[in-house]
Amino acid sequence: MSSKRLKLNSEGRLGVEKQIKSSFVDSITKKRTFLKKEKAPSNTVAVSEKKQPKAKNQKQEATVYKKEGEKRFKFLEFKRPKIFSIQGVILIVLLLPIFLFAVASYYYEFHNQGKIFSGVRVFGMEMGGKTKDQAAGLINSKIDGYKLTIEGENQKFEASYADLGINYDKNKILNEAYSYGRDDSVWNNFFNRTKRFLSEYQVSFAGKTYTLKKYDAPLLYNVDNTVLDKYLAQVESKININPKDSQVTTQGGSMHIVPAVFGRKLKTAELKNQILTASTNFTVTPLKIQTDVTAPTISDEKTRVLAEEADKITSKNITLTYQGKTFSPSKETVVSWVTFVKAADQTNWQMVIDRTQMSDYIDSIGSSINIYSTDQKIRVENETKQIVTQAGKDGLVIDELALENQIVSELQSDSQVNIAIPMRVDHFKTDYDYVVVADWDKYIDINLSTQHMDAYLKGGQRVGSWAITSGRDSLPTPLGSFLILRKAYDVCMPNPPSTQPLCGIHYVSYFTSSGDAIHEAWWRSYFGGQDYHWDGSHGCVNAPYSVAEFIYNWAPIGTPVTIHY
Repeated sequence: MSSKRLKLNSEGRLGVEKQIKSSFVDSITKKRTFLKKEKAPSNTVAVSEKKQPKAKNQKQEATVYKKEGEKRFKFLEFKRPKIFSIQGVILIVLLLPIFLFAVASYYYEFHNQGKIFSGVRVFGMEMGGKTKDQAAGLINSKIDGYKLTIEGENQKFEASYADLGINYDKNKILNEAYSYGRDDSVWNNFFNRTKRFLSEYQVSFAGKTYTLKKYDAPLLYNVDNTVLDKYLAQVESKININPKDSQVTTQGGSMHIVPAVFGRKLKTAELKNQILTASTNFTVTPLKIQTDVTAPTISDEKTRVLAEEADKITSKNITLTYQGKTFSPSKETVVSWVTFVKAADQTNWQMVIDRTQMSDYIDSIGSSINIYSTDQKIRVENETKQIVTQAGKDGLVIDELALENQIVSELQSDSQVNIAIPMRVDHFKTDYDYVVVADWDKYIDINLSTQHMDAYLKGGQRVGSWAITSGRDSLPTPLGSFLILRKAYDVCMPNPPSTQPLCGIHYVSYFTSSGDAIHEAWWRSYFGGQDYHWDGSHGCVNAPYSVAEFIYNWAPIGTPVTIHY
């Protein structure tokens, strides 16, 4: 009985609570007070077991009211406040590391004030924690001390940056290293500092080591291609080997082949790229020179074929005949006539007969069959009289050009060489011997004391007498007997001490080989006085224009000239 009452009481209490909630909802919706609705179910606490069906109905109604109320006034339910939500914890977990890294980053910047941040490299050298001056010293030392090594076959080359024409902008490189993590946006600076800071540490996981890559400052430089190309040309001059064509040479009576030689050519473009890459990376490993093999133009096979043809030609029997005499050159002699020159397209050799060598052999034949001409000799006296001192006579000799052409033509044919030696007339030559001899049909007498000149015919008949001016005391006219040697109508003569010659001198009759002559003197107005001692000529005999003209036309070559006091 007590258990049943306890059950009833609990169910009744439940019903009362539901009824209260329902009444609260109704009081709001129907504008009733909350207290009035609350007193209505007060007698339900002592309900008996006989009234349980009514309580059951009330329970169902209360459930309906609860659902409707929760839907309509859920916002009025009281919730206990939470100190830490899951979302808050996640937010804190995400933001806290960023905050800590930000603090660490700016502390890191303050700690490295005036210094390059850690994880920054230049030319592979760690610059972290160094001032600009310290970093500049390292950069200068690296650049100035760098030597690039290039190795070839038994050859080695070393070059500095100056040799290669590579010029680094040291200041810009230094500024790039120092400004990293400083001269960007706040977020990028923070991010870059963090990465470079963490690059100092390594993380090992699953047997592997991980680390962030360090920052390599860009290497700013320019290349003087003229200097670099000049250096490469020097390397080429020592590396390159020109190919040599195969050749055919003669030795004794046979042909010999000189084998071709393959050449070597530097791969200049590839080496240039290697140099630029190695120089910017400061490669210490020697660069290996790459070369191409260059083939000769004329191969051994080509010269072999040519040598066989040349041997076939020079093996022919050559027979030369003249008036019952026979001449046959040996094979060694014929081979000596042969030489080889490159064809016009430079792709092969061709055989050529050297006519100079052949001419020597023909001359040796001619010594036994040639009849040489005898030259005529004539003596010419005073440019007018000719006297034959030796009569000329024609000869008969080998026509060398015709014989050479026949031999060359016959050698290139398939038949043996049989040639009748062609001959030609060797005409004599005339040699003239010019001499001046005294012709006493006329003669000239010059008296230096009286400063007069007289002209005579043979037998002493005087045809003229004229005043003249002879050489001054310092340059006297020569004394003695002379002959008129040659004549000139208009000449220029030396005029010391002036360096300029004196020109326009007419009717000049030379009587010495050194240039002393009788001639007109247009610059003089007086002749025959004793002023010749200080104002005379330079050794010649000065005469008036008409007098000089007369002597020039009257006295032939060979006319004697006597000069005395």
